[in-house]
Amino acid sequence: MSQDSKAGRLITGLFSKLWHLFATILILILLITTIFIGINIYVLAQGSNNLWAPNELADKNTDLILVLGAGLNADGKPSPMLAERLDTAAALYKNKAGRKLLLSGDTDQNYYDETKAMQTYLKEAGIPEKAMEIDPDGTNTYNSVLRAKNKFNAHRVIVVSQQYHLYRALNIAKTLDLKAYGVPADQHPWEGRQVYESREFWARIKDVLQSHSENWPLLIKDGLNAGIDWSRDHVAQPIFNFDAKKK
Repeated sequence: MSQDSKAGRLITGLFSKLWHLFATILILILLITTIFIGINIYVLAQGSNNLWAPNELADKNTDLILVLGAGLNADGKPSPMLAERLDTAAALYKNKAGRKLLLSGDTDQNYYDETKAMQTYLKEAGIPEKAMEIDPDGTNTYNSVLRAKNKFNAHRVIVVSQQYHLYRALNIAKTLDLKAYGVPADQHPWEGRQVYESREFWARIKDVLQSHSENWPLLIKDGLNAGIDWSRDHVAQPIFNFDAKKK
């Protein structure tokens, strides 16, 4: 066999192996992408059937109205997005939709106290302090919903957030066997809508995996967290102006 023939066979074999490797990687990418898209479609479909306008829940008398934190301004007051959530929650409480408000957020006693700012805002809106429960350990959506059930013994809750965020919160509640109603707080448009929605794409995947397994691969967890952190660090306030779905 000539040297040229041997070289040709080696090259052909090398290209064949590279092609199979490329095809395998491509199939894995397509499979993972399909799973991730499927998770998001599932979460959106589940949540879309459980969105309510505030007036529809009047006199519902649920255990808690859960308000999820959304950051503070530089002056320590609730961000515009958080203020909308608090306004919506106050209206729900005044209409007897829930017996108490649960203010869930992140707190650093020295520099940052999201729940205290939420409580102050609601007191100024006429909500009595005794009607408010404080959860300073609501560092993320999953923890906030989980603690509403386990620490505050809620069986039926109303979750207040922007609509893009509610789908995920409602799915977490369903996974935890917590009866939840979602009320969107979307009175005004916000800048950054598309970027926040893209962040939610990854956050939904993260929370679905967390809800179903405490031992999912650290590589996936770290990758998702990195993507979420990058989105959070590179965007401004979100935008959402959706109407609650009537049922």
